[in-house]
Amino acid sequence: MFLTGGTADITVHARTDNGKLKEVYPASGGSWGGKDVEENFLEFFQDIVGKKVFDIFKKDEMEDYMDLMRDFENLKRSFVRTSTNVSLRIPVALNDIIEVHTNYTSFRQLLGASKNVSKDITFEKGKLIFPSQKFEAFFHPVVQGILQHLENLFRNEKVKNVDKILMVGGFSDCKLVQDSMREAFRNKTVITPNEAGLIVLKGAVYFGHLTEPISVRVSRYTYGIQSWPEFDPAVHPKNKMTVVNGVKRCRDVFFKFVTRGEEVTPGHRMSQTFQVLKPDEDTLECIVYASDEEDPKFVDSPDCRTVMKLSIPLQALSLNSRMNMEIEESLIFGETELKCYAKEYNTGKDFEVKSFFGSH
Repeated sequence: MFLTGGTADITVHARTDNGKLKEVYPASGGSWGGKDVEENFLEFFQDIVGKKVFDIFKKDEMEDYMDLMRDFENLKRSFVRTSTNVSLRIPVALNDIIEVHTNYTSFRQLLGASKNVSKDITFEKGKLIFPSQKFEAFFHPVVQGILQHLENLFRNEKVKNVDKILMVGGFSDCKLVQDSMREAFRNKTVITPNEAGLIVLKGAVYFGHLTEPISVRVSRYTYGIQSWPEFDPAVHPKNKMTVVNGVKRCRDVFFKFVTRGEEVTPGHRMSQTFQVLKPDEDTLECIVYASDEEDPKFVDSPDCRTVMKLSIPLQALSLNSRMNMEIEESLIFGETELKCYAKEYNTGKDFEVKSFFGSH
């Protein structure tokens, strides 16, 4: 599990007999990262001082603002459920801004006048004092989002027997997240290496020195291309019918290469040969689509999106040559990148484009 500032990304792997890794389930996750905790705090802070004061403080007192956020970051990483209070130093420069731009003279007065802040949150000796449970509230929606997602994931037949959770990424250093994970999943071993944030960097370097460390991946999406089969009124909707070179065809049909959840090995190649239908055009575009659905029907449906586009120039060919032109379009899966190749048989030219596999 990769917990960062912005997201939580969960992958499920099993070790194979040859010592490599096999992806068991498509990568998943959501926007449950450390920055969401920070945003919850900033929303609370802005409720106290007001948007105008907050914007001026952030712009004109950048150094003090950064000190405030660094102090909050340290609290965020080290915070654990305790019966004691949590204190956060408030920069003195904020009082001058408050005095000039509000009807109050200090942060203490603004806090006392705030209707949206609990009265057990106080200000003493230049520090904002939170009861432990009030400070924990900044984490609550983020941590619950992670735990709920994992609970749902562990109900899946392919994942339910997983007994170890490895936490890496900067947000994994947060003690509250670690404790919440161990409390929620007592029947599993939760592993958090020292300097969990640096583990990602070290892993990337290690990964670069290995040859195909992952023997099997699971496709996160259904991938395919657009096709124009002959129109069949029993199968195709009438509004999709078009006439190309005197032949009735169905436009925008999704021709599937790989299905969401399908296992693919490194170098897994799927190809399809088709004839150029519009020889009068100077460029042929081979577009690869991804869908969250297992069996998408058309490439213009809401669940489909463009992953990559490969343009093949046709200007150098005569119109007669284009009439009989055949293109082989291939997708290669199972690696960190999804690769698209197109080969034009008349000239033997190859074309290529790449995109990160599973990132769209």
